Amino acid sequence: MRTPIPVWYTVCGETMRRINDTYTTEFIINKSRFISTLCPVRDSEDMKAALESVRQAYPGANHHCHASMIGPGGEQQIASDDGEPSRTAGVPILDVIRHHDVTDVLLVVTRYFGGIKLGAGGLVRAYTKAAASVLHDARFVRPVTLEVHRIVFAYDMIDTVEHLMKDKATILDRDFGEHVTFDISIDPMDMHLVDGIRHRLIDARMTGTKEIFIPD
Repeated sequence: MRTPIPVWYTVCGETMRRINDTYTTEFIINKSRFISTLCPVRDSEDMKAALESVRQAYPGANHHCHASMIGPGGEQQIASDDGEPSRTAGVPILDVIRHHDVTDVLLVVTRYFGGIKLGAGGLVRAYTKAAASVLHDARFVRPVTLEVHRIVFAYDMIDTVEHLMKDKATILDRDFGEHVTFDISIDPMDMHLVDGIRHRLIDARMTGTKEIFIPD
């Protein structure tokens, strides 16, 4: 189940964007067919598997030029011309990824050669356009780290707690056992709401943090 977006959040520091889904675009330039595939990946093994999947999807293509950025700050970067002239495909694709401030992605531009040579400049423009087109269609998210607080209380407190938390906190998880347990995300400025009923709670404490992704 997807974690609900909190009623409040703060994006701290420089956080690069991510994607959750795979996107594909396609167009023709001088009879050559260019297919762009943008995939979410988390590590190098993910990247290799995604690249192999694209190759299998288009087995008759002449080139599967690609670039990848992985890591919180895009520390791991790969660019491949896959048989095209040096720096006419992989690097332009990587430059477009950098420009869009997105990480944990693999972008593959598959080319079926149409018989007309584009020249070095033409190839750079074609692969840049192909990479930009699929990124233009993508929906981005940003990671946000939330403090998670756990409050435990008796069943007769449910209405009181839910009323206090309404529009102020997001209930991330509920557990109904011997007592009621809520894991909540709450703005530090509103912690007085918890403090005001702390004497009636069985337990109230911060249990850690949780990373969620919010629409960019």
